Amino acid sequence: MGFFKKNAANMITMIRIPCAFGIIFTTPFTPLFYVFLTLGGLSDAIDGMVARKISGDSPLGATLDSISDLCFFGSTVFSVIIKEYSSIGIEAKLMFSLVLVVRIASYLIQLIKFKKLAPLHTILNKLASISIFILLFVIPFIGITKATCIASFIGFLGGIEEIIIHFLSKKARANTLSLYTVLKENKN
Repeated sequence: MGFFKKNAANMITMIRIPCAFGIIFTTPFTPLFYVFLTLGGLSDAIDGMVARKISGDSPLGATLDSISDLCFFGSTVFSVIIKEYSSIGIEAKLMFSLVLVVRIASYLIQLIKFKKLAPLHTILNKLASISIFILLFVIPFIGITKATCIASFIGFLGGIEEIIIHFLSKKARANTLSLYTVLKENKN
């Protein structure tokens, strides 16, 4: 297998990192912002499919995916929140802050319990990423406060699920689909 075919999924994954920088340096909700957002979102949507199709699943790929997701979605959310801060209602700011606390707690639990970062690719976490992506396109229509509240609520649920999974798990588990999966495995 050639180098490019073998590493196709990782190269697609890494597209999100320059898109993250592009988003940081553009004005939210402009055409260029949406170009970077769309390219990064497509990268996130197809990298896993490409990896499975060419048997390219690997620990390196999973790590690159987590890093790229963190860079892309983190820069997107923070860029919009910081640049549009005065437009966001207090309830959305509080919900967003709560999500940050929950996510930081999850990362700290991982570091303390497993001695490494092991972000989970749960269905709720994927749903949170998808909701952020979609809501960024509808902010001009529903407003940034409502969009932030919706995305924060889903992100909060995903973070709480992640914390519970970490507490119930004996080892780091990046590819767990849900809390239900862990409970089912622990029952057996």
